Amino acid sequence: MGASWRQGRKASDRHICYAVAIVVGLAAVLPAGGQTTTREASIASAGTQPASGPGSRPAAATTMPAGADTAERLVELGRRAEELKKYDEALGYYRRAYEKDPKSVAALAGTAGIFLKQNKLAESIRVYLSAAQVAIGMNQYATAEQLLQQAAGIDPSNSRVVFMLARVYEATRREAQAIEMYRRYLKTERNDYRAYLGLGRLYLGGKLYRQAITALKQADTLNPQDAETLITLAKAYYSVKDYEQARSVAARPIEMLEQMFTTPEGLKNVPSGFADQISTYAAILLDNGNVDQAEQHVRLGLEAAREKLRQTPDDLTLLRGLVQLCQTSDAVLQARLSKQPRDPKLLASRARLVGELADLNQAIELHRAAGAWAEAAQAAPDDTSILQELATVQYRIKKLWDAAETCRKILALKPDNDFARTLLQQIGPVTSQPAPTTQLGTGS
Repeated sequence: MGASWRQGRKASDRHICYAVAIVVGLAAVLPAGGQTTTREASIASAGTQPASGPGSRPAAATTMPAGADTAERLVELGRRAEELKKYDEALGYYRRAYEKDPKSVAALAGTAGIFLKQNKLAESIRVYLSAAQVAIGMNQYATAEQLLQQAAGIDPSNSRVVFMLARVYEATRREAQAIEMYRRYLKTERNDYRAYLGLGRLYLGGKLYRQAITALKQADTLNPQDAETLITLAKAYYSVKDYEQARSVAARPIEMLEQMFTTPEGLKNVPSGFADQISTYAAILLDNGNVDQAEQHVRLGLEAAREKLRQTPDDLTLLRGLVQLCQTSDAVLQARLSKQPRDPKLLASRARLVGELADLNQAIELHRAAGAWAEAAQAAPDDTSILQELATVQYRIKKLWDAAETCRKILALKPDNDFARTLLQQIGPVTSQPAPTTQLGTGS
């Protein structure tokens, strides 16, 4: 991206904020289990300390059996303690499992289940929601739905449960159920633009364009700065052939997004959906005959998306947006080739683009495979053949920390496993765990 990195200005703070999820650490609701290592203490300290004072229970003094050094083993020990109705001891194991693996849905689900047995209903719902959020972040929608249904069984009117179910139904293409849930959510949360945006996406996908426009205009009224709302609204206007409105609405977030590309810090904080948004705007320009402008925006978007993908190679939203950008770039090249059909530079550029699209689509399918293998591994945590498949896919999509952790789980089960040892050597030292998609805790 050359000189633009050096000459650009920093994006303002209001342009950087996008996704927010569940905020306070799980340490606030889980009692300690056994002695804590330095690494685990540093993780736990990110949250609040265990509750104290009237009504709180003392931390369980759990003695850790030899070999209980993986999250899966700790979860299994927690389940055994739970079967014996030793709930404080079980909570201690689940906490240790979570500290070792903040993406352990099983540890969170076990915790929520014990709180339910102890009639701590609010805490149970809160942790079920945290577990579902982690599952969604790993594209494990079936698991997320099961957890949310557990929470709904405690309190069917809980608005956060209703909203998250709507998101799961939308992600799994159950449009009618998603629409029903968004509408139910809006009966109590009328000022949440996200639900109107969700309805707008669903109506647009169902070719109910006027209904989509109505919902998306309401979302825009509630949050005029949301780029996804604006781009989705532009798509709806474009679908009813209101091209001027489509162009005008789509242009609003583009200047802000492209300004963020000009600095490394800005690009780091730009939301993952920017690639699809720029692609949509460029496609609108192209269809209106503005080939040069479309090409300019596509070029900026491709440069930024490729650079950001190098920083976050496991970002599935970005991968999908980059596919859209490449397809729009292909349309631009086709427009050029219609006038210069034998231009070797244009033909070579298109050939490279087709190859890039093939690689991107394969990467997307590998992400789906990783999610499927992860769910299989949760169902059979001691099956090293499943864990080997999971580690292989994680390595291929450059989730190196996850791949290394999976290899360590294999070695904990079978210390002489050649596959895990070889893959760990190929991965090399991985110094830190990537931040979880969602921070866990109470939320609001």
